Amino acid sequence: MTTNIEANDPELETWKREWQELGGEEELARELAARVASDRRRVWRSAIRELLGAAFSTALSFWLIARSHGELVTIAVCGTVLIFNGVWTTRLFVLRESFLRSSSFEGKGLDSFVDLTRHKLIDDLKWNAFARIALIVLLLVLVPMSVWAFVARYEMYRAEPWRAYVGFGVAFGIFGACFFVGQRKRRRLIRESERFELLVAERSLV
Repeated sequence: MTTNIEANDPELETWKREWQELGGEEELARELAARVASDRRRVWRSAIRELLGAAFSTALSFWLIARSHGELVTIAVCGTVLIFNGVWTTRLFVLRESFLRSSSFEGKGLDSFVDLTRHKLIDDLKWNAFARIALIVLLLVLVPMSVWAFVARYEMYRAEPWRAYVGFGVAFGIFGACFFVGQRKRRRLIRESERFELLVAERSLV
């Protein structure tokens, strides 16, 4: 009876033909296996870049503290940066640990690759949200510190205004760029997650 229904159902036959053209679950599993391996390399590269950036700002902060001769403004600002770096890198590796440890793909089926890819996309969105909040918090902390620094160094900035323009301009320019890039990346990640779920629904029905 099922055979007769299938034979008399042109929509079902069309669906089955399209399903075969898409490649089905085996092809999707192979594609996702390659994607998971590629994603792991990208996550490692991103983590290394984050570490290098944190290491550079940490070293710069210690250097500025050392040459400040105990100036309270410099110590407070650099201390804030050091705390921020600690929280930033800790959150990064706590969030990425499970995905980075998924190094062996032997014997994994489609469901495992779907879960790994979905997990990575969710982690990307979590990291993006954390980065946005962390930047806002750091900005809220550094704005009053900047006012304090300007007042404390008013005579120096008055004598050499370029120091204020360069120092504050570069700092807030970096914040603005990071926030703008983060917002664009968030929209891209949302679209990518939606496309992935649609792909899985179409090609594996999981």
